Amino acid sequence: IILRSVFFLIGGGIAGMVAIQIKEGFLKSIENIEERKQLMNIFGQHVSPEVVDKLLNQNVEIESEVKHVCVMFLDIRNFTSFSENKSPVEVVNFLNTLFEFMIEIVNRNNGIINKFLGDGFMAVFGAPLTNGKDCVNAVQTSKEILEKVNEYNQSAKIPLTKIGIGLHSGNAVTGNVGSDLWKEYTVIG
Repeated sequence: IILRSVFFLIGGGIAGMVAIQIKEGFLKSIENIEERKQLMNIFGQHVSPEVVDKLLNQNVEIESEVKHVCVMFLDIRNFTSFSENKSPVEVVNFLNTLFEFMIEIVNRNNGIINKFLGDGFMAVFGAPLTNGKDCVNAVQTSKEILEKVNEYNQSAKIPLTKIGIGLHSGNAVTGNVGSDLWKEYTVIG
């Protein structure tokens, strides 16, 4: 009886320690999920999972700082006249068709879509993370997007479409702008 009681006491202690470790692991998992959700809220749906993983692994604080970046502005030419005789559904489908491959190309080349601007967007290379080839990445992205638009035009996947792309590099302030109710990661400069 004494041996059995000691066995149950030791077994109970071990079970309690295991339960504590499981609880700590569970709480850490929830914390990691919350960090990922917070980053996704800051950067939106169109940030590549690779960027989120890098930010989580590097434990980067999203504070305002001056960084050298390359900014891309993309605009669909003559969009107003195109959309005047189309239904809203047709216009949105057209934009989604273009943005789908454009976003993928930006993500693949280490950029992030910072803002959608109606018939275009602003992408940033070099913030929040850089691989040291931000201008090269932006130029490569521009070339790939132009090639893909040309391919879609030739195959008639979209109505004849022309786009304009502007690139600018230099120092900018990067970080969160807004209030406690709504913050957005942005680049200003």
